[in-house]
Amino acid sequence: MNGQGRRLSNMTGEWAAACAAGHAARSMSRKARSPDNARCEGLFGTLKSDFFHGTDWRGVTFAEFRERLDAYIEWHGGGKPKKALGWRTLREHRAALGYAASRWSRGTFGGRRLFFQRV
Repeated sequence: MNGQGRRLSNMTGEWAAACAAGHAARSMSRKARSPDNARCEGLFGTLKSDFFHGTDWRGVTFAEFRERLDAYIEWHGGGKPKKALGWRTLREHRAALGYAASRWSRGTFGGRRLFFQRV
């Protein structure tokens, strides 16, 4: 088992159950191959470097992990400064363009929480 597996092995069963409950297909190809979705693989790389590496996950329950992951994804989607936007956040960029950028709503789809912007 590699380093990633050791860190997250205690959550594997709960993760598989959460995917099954949400009718999500887990599709993971070999390392360094991304035939399914290159953008998703890029997000996984960013997620690993920003969120996983350097964090001690011992003693973290699956529920706590999920809360932290949800918060990271929400931050990554609108609160993380992006080089392509002149190191502004997406919310700041959209506000500068005159879009409704600060009104975020929560919704659900298939039992999953979603974040979307009201226009």
